[in-house]
Amino acid sequence: MKKLTLIFCALVFCFGVTVAQQASDDNKVTVTQKGEANKLDLAQDGPNNNARSEVFGDGNQAILKQHGDGNMADSQIKGDGNRSTIDQNGDKNTGLQMIQADNVQAMILQDGNNNTGNQILNASNSFAKIKQQGDGNLAIQRQDGFQNRSVLWQKGNDNVANSTQNGENNRVQIDQHGDNNAANFQQMGDSNTSIAAQVGNNNNLNVVQDGNNNVAGNADSKIRQQGNDNQLGVLQQGNGNSFFGRQMGDSNMSDVITKGNGNAVGLTQMGNNNMATIKQGD
Repeated sequence: MKKLTLIFCALVFCFGVTVAQQASDDNKVTVTQKGEANKLDLAQDGPNNNARSEVFGDGNQAILKQHGDGNMADSQIKGDGNRSTIDQNGDKNTGLQMIQADNVQAMILQDGNNNTGNQILNASNSFAKIKQQGDGNLAIQRQDGFQNRSVLWQKGNDNVANSTQNGENNRVQIDQHGDNNAANFQQMGDSNTSIAAQVGNNNNLNVVQDGNNNVAGNADSKIRQQGNDNQLGVLQQGNGNSFFGRQMGDSNMSDVITKGNGNAVGLTQMGNNNMATIKQGD
């Protein structure tokens, strides 16, 4: 027996809604729109998918696409001029996107099975993207402030990435290629940058920046972990500090703590089973 549940236009001014569903079982769609010039493009292909779009504001666009079995996509927008995209290919993926700001571009792209991507965005004029290719990956992002940018890309299985930004003009980017890698970024302040790559398996990276104009890797020189079972922790408290580092090998460990202003650290570990501890400032 085929079951199809559609709940449309719970509030007034619900225009610009396009829904396409292939002949399949037990899909559910819930749409709520209040405002003007909002658009929804929704497509489901496969059984047991659940999609929800909720919009309060003007000039917003939501795009939800599900191809597979048992996926859940939830897009919630409160504000004006936002664009929310969730595109799922595979089975049992979960995508949640909550925007409470204006002029935000956000997307979750999932290709595989059992992936989870969550984004909570309270920063106007910002950009956030999660791209997952593989199975069992987890990515979570939160932005508060103004004009922040963050991109989490996972290619492999069972990777975990987390990004939290509170301030203005901050940037985070992590590329994870492999399995069972973990990366965590926290940036509190303005104009901070963290850019990193993990290539291998079972690597762990933790970056915390508290202040303004701090850099932990950039587009020209990313923090890079290449190998297996490496661990790197970076804490920068102050303004105008910079860290650039590489771990090339297996089972290397490093802790870097910088407190103060205008400090710079460069770290390279080549080989296996190396250990380093660096402290600057009070």
